[in-house]
Amino acid sequence: MKKELVIMKLGGSLITYKNRWIPAINEDNLKRFAKEIAEAYEQRKNALNLVLLHGAGSYGHVLATLYKALKENYYERRLLGFAEIQRLQNELNAVVCSHLQNYNLPAFPVQASASAVMENETLLHMDVQAIKGLLSIGAIPVLYGVPAYDKALGGGILSGDEIMKYLAKKLKPHKLVHVTDVDGIYDKDPKLFRDAKLIKKITRENFDELEKMLTGSKHFDVTGGMWRKVKEIFKIKGIKAEIINGLRKNYVKRVLLGEEGLGTLIET
Repeated sequence: MKKELVIMKLGGSLITYKNRWIPAINEDNLKRFAKEIAEAYEQRKNALNLVLLHGAGSYGHVLATLYKALKENYYERRLLGFAEIQRLQNELNAVVCSHLQNYNLPAFPVQASASAVMENETLLHMDVQAIKGLLSIGAIPVLYGVPAYDKALGGGILSGDEIMKYLAKKLKPHKLVHVTDVDGIYDKDPKLFRDAKLIKKITRENFDELEKMLTGSKHFDVTGGMWRKVKEIFKIKGIKAEIINGLRKNYVKRVLLGEEGLGTLIET
């Protein structure tokens, strides 16, 4: 029986305290995710292949913003900052893998930037043969957003979302899962409006209508980041994805066990 491949991304705002100037791990969330993944994996290890990605949170966004803000004549400082962000991402990845391994998961760190080539922060090439090999022996590759070589810019930020899109095209997974801090895509910001409605399913049939509605809203700026994820997913034909709320206990476990409808389901 061929195993189902799921590519799951854990948002950086969930596994770190994103807005802190000093990098800080959200231990409670990370331990819970590791436990939920392990429980699901134990039940489905003969039927499930898993690739994990995680965001940078406080380990990357502040430094990345400063790095981009530096003027061109501070090239040496930019280069040092570029390298420093990479080192911090490696540290975060080691912590994430350590938590997963504590629950007997074969989490294998994979540094995407070791083979990645971008152009204007769009990923052109990344070697996936090792990832395929790791999956074939039952390991769980764990990737993460990092600084990477960029043909046009010299160096750029290779985001976890960009990696996920690339892997989806190359590996043809059964499903993509974005684990975030909201229930899915809403028609307006649920943190500001009590009457905000969750959009349960997005398909090619209702995509254009929803985009017009959301981009025409004066409140789109607060949902735009999530909608960008949807638009990136729709660049891949024939894929199924779901955006779920990782703050809800056991949602990560349930989605890995095959349950659908926990958040916003996307079918391209």
